[in-house]
Amino acid sequence: MPRTIAIIAGFASSYYLWLHWPAPIPTITTGIIMMILVDAPYNASNHRRYKMLSMSQSRTLGRLTNELRDVRNRFDQLDHFAKGMEDELERRDAIGAPEARKLLDEQRRTLAIQAGAIKETMTAIDKQSQMLDGIRQSQNYENE
Repeated sequence: MPRTIAIIAGFASSYYLWLHWPAPIPTITTGIIMMILVDAPYNASNHRRYKMLSMSQSRTLGRLTNELRDVRNRFDQLDHFAKGMEDELERRDAIGAPEARKLLDEQRRTLAIQAGAIKETMTAIDKQSQMLDGIRQSQNYENE
C-alpha cells in the first residue's frame, strides 16, 4: 500500500509539473525523485524491522548453538561413561561368569526338586483329604 501511494504521488507530481512546464526530462526526473522521497520512510522502517528481526534470530541461533554444544558434551560424557561401564561389566562377566552360571544351575536344580516335592505333598494332602471325607461319611452312616 505505501508503495502504491509513492507511485501515485510520483505520477501526480509529474502531471502537475507537466501542466506548468511541459518538458519531459525534468517531469520524469521529478516523478522518480518524488516516488523515492515518499517511499524512503517506509523502506527505512522495513529495514529497521528486518534488522531487529535478524539480530533477534542471530541471538536465538547463538543460544541454541550453545545449548546444542552442551547437549553434545553431555552426550559424549554419558557415552564415555557407558562404554566404561560396559567394559567393566564384560571384565566382571569374564571373571565371575563360570561360578555364577554354576550357582544358577544349582539353584535351578534345587527349585526343580522343591517343585516336585511340593507337587507330591499336594497329592498326598489331596489323598488324605479324600480319606478324611470317606471316614466322615462312614461315621455319619453309622450314626444314622
